[in-house]
Amino acid sequence: IFFRYNKVPVIAVTGTNGKTTTTSLAGTLLKACGFNPFIGGNIGTPLVNSLMSRENHDIIVAEVSSFQLDLASQFRPDIGVLLNISQDHLDRYENFAEYEKSKTSLLKRQKKTDTAVINASIRGCGTLAAGLESKIFTFSCQPSGSGITPDAKIDDNGIEICLKNKKYRLGPKAFPGLKGTHNLENAAAAILACLAAGANMDGIKKGLRSFTPPAHRMQFIKKIRGISFYNDSKATNIDAVKRAMESLGQNLILIMGGRNKDNDLGLIRNEMKKRAKAVIAIGECRQEIKTIFEDICPVIEAGTMEDAVNKAFT
Repeated sequence: IFFRYNKVPVIAVTGTNGKTTTTSLAGTLLKACGFNPFIGGNIGTPLVNSLMSRENHDIIVAEVSSFQLDLASQFRPDIGVLLNISQDHLDRYENFAEYEKSKTSLLKRQKKTDTAVINASIRGCGTLAAGLESKIFTFSCQPSGSGITPDAKIDDNGIEICLKNKKYRLGPKAFPGLKGTHNLENAAAAILACLAAGANMDGIKKGLRSFTPPAHRMQFIKKIRGISFYNDSKATNIDAVKRAMESLGQNLILIMGGRNKDNDLGLIRNEMKKRAKAVIAIGECRQEIKTIFEDICPVIEAGTMEDAVNKAFT
């Protein structure tokens, strides 16, 4: 319904992880560049609200989930962003290939006048890009097996962007609110999308300095007796947990649990061996967590989140 009646350019963001951070960041960058964006979709505000808004929005930034894409047979964004694809929602899809198909469908209806922003590290990125009509911008934090040279390269020194014979280097101090390589990937995607929409680098740098990540996403809470507490409760799949652990280092105590969406928890055993001091297991899958990780580190069961936090602290 939104796409049928909307007359405003759309940046649409999807991926297994990082959607909300990237969508929020893109909105912040656009505002810093003088745009008046409407930010909505899976992030919380329905896109159809933009059709009824009295504000004069000149661009839409939409977070789009695979569930929404499954039902959006006509949706075609002016700028589509594909952040990553990793194991998730396998309790809904027949297999991982079907989940991949859902995510990549965001870009399949784009035309030559549109732009696709893609993580070059995604499996099959080269094949995907070759089958698209749209202009393609890529970003990556590692060498691409697809042979694609990323337009935005992420390394220990920040992000280097090369577009239209112009080169920009954004050092670590440019991203005061973003922690971890995965968040630099989100930043690279947001920057490329905003540049494609006509934003300028001066405004983008201003927006990066002012950005505060949404709650529950590597959110620093407090330091008590030398122990730092982070809320990353939106890490609801294996890859998100792995990337969070990588960004925090070692000697970690993880509160893990809830409901397993047919994810293979064993995929993070190596990361747990390197970084975990203990695990506090809660929710429906706490017995599964104990079985998989108890030979690596102590696994302590907890009944509630309050109980889990207290046990993690003591």
